[in-house]
Amino acid sequence: MDCSRFRKSTSMGKSDNLHFEFENEQGVYIPGQAVRGRLHVTLSQATNVREIRLEFDGRAYCHWSTGSSNRRTDFIGREDYCEALIPLFGRGLGMGEGNNLPEGQYVYPFSFVLPPGLPSSFEDPWRIGFIRYTLKGIIEKRGFNYSGHVLLRVMSPVDLSFLPNITTPISNRQEKFLCCFCCKSGPITAMLQLDRIGFVLGESIPFQAEIQNMSKRACTVQMNLIMNISYHVKRVTKILPTLAAQVLYPGNITPGETELWSGGQLLIPSDLPPSHLPGCQIMNIHYSLQLVVLPAGPATQLKVPIDILIGSIPIRFNQQQQVEQLTLSPPPYQDPSPTQPAPTSTSGANLLLTQLAQLSYIEALRNEEGEVTQ
Repeated sequence: MDCSRFRKSTSMGKSDNLHFEFENEQGVYIPGQAVRGRLHVTLSQATNVREIRLEFDGRAYCHWSTGSSNRRTDFIGREDYCEALIPLFGRGLGMGEGNNLPEGQYVYPFSFVLPPGLPSSFEDPWRIGFIRYTLKGIIEKRGFNYSGHVLLRVMSPVDLSFLPNITTPISNRQEKFLCCFCCKSGPITAMLQLDRIGFVLGESIPFQAEIQNMSKRACTVQMNLIMNISYHVKRVTKILPTLAAQVLYPGNITPGETELWSGGQLLIPSDLPPSHLPGCQIMNIHYSLQLVVLPAGPATQLKVPIDILIGSIPIRFNQQQQVEQLTLSPPPYQDPSPTQPAPTSTSGANLLLTQLAQLSYIEALRNEEGEVTQ
């Protein structure tokens, strides 16, 4: 298997560097899955090395402030999910403190297993919080270290097939009156319809919308996918509505006109996290599809929202069949060890990996050169 496409290089000096190779073709991992690869080290001269090792950790972190500079209150949340040290050469393998390595290239295979129950990777566009899984390569020398790191992309399996009422059609209708110079105009009425509430990353959401404009102003219309990011620290909740995707209705809706937006579709971005961020207690994610009518001039928008669920595994059977399905559990966690062979995935884990591999978000996790996206 050609692993060179999934490479991260870090320069350590004029000619020294290290880089990672991974055997994962998809570039995304699920909890309980084995991470296999090789650490490549290039030394431009003979070097006395104490140890070459990997350090892996996963954590969630958030921080925001309220008040003025004189009365500022900081809200900081942190969760640690996993931490491991994997020796590849030298002291950690009982080889002593000083080991001379001649100039040249060295390759160190590694393998470890992700713990079960990890939440999905997440980077807040507001830069308030994140969930990150960092794999660091370290060359420890006398007096200083060389290091480089990659961020592993973890996707918690959220299977839409096991969520209740996921295929139930739903609709919402809202009405708004505009006031102009103390004279009330006719209402603007908007209705949004979905044939279900569950979707997967990379999928297009089909929708139907109807807008009746009985006001005296022309209106524009848009469909928004809203990602509501919630942070929970010290019994305080901070919610950040974020525009994740948008589709514009072509043209305006003139006064007295009724328009049917039929056959509309909104593409869910591939790099979003699934709903709820299961496994994380300090942050949460909720999604809604929102029909927005914008009257011309100064006026409040009319919004028609419908809450939806975004998963990572599509619906495969109906609710009656769910009763007959066995709950899929990831393989048990095992401490990382460079000499320990990676465990064989269970059939349940294989099914989850197959479903993940079919989703289009995989391509979004690779950049144009095919390197691991950070």
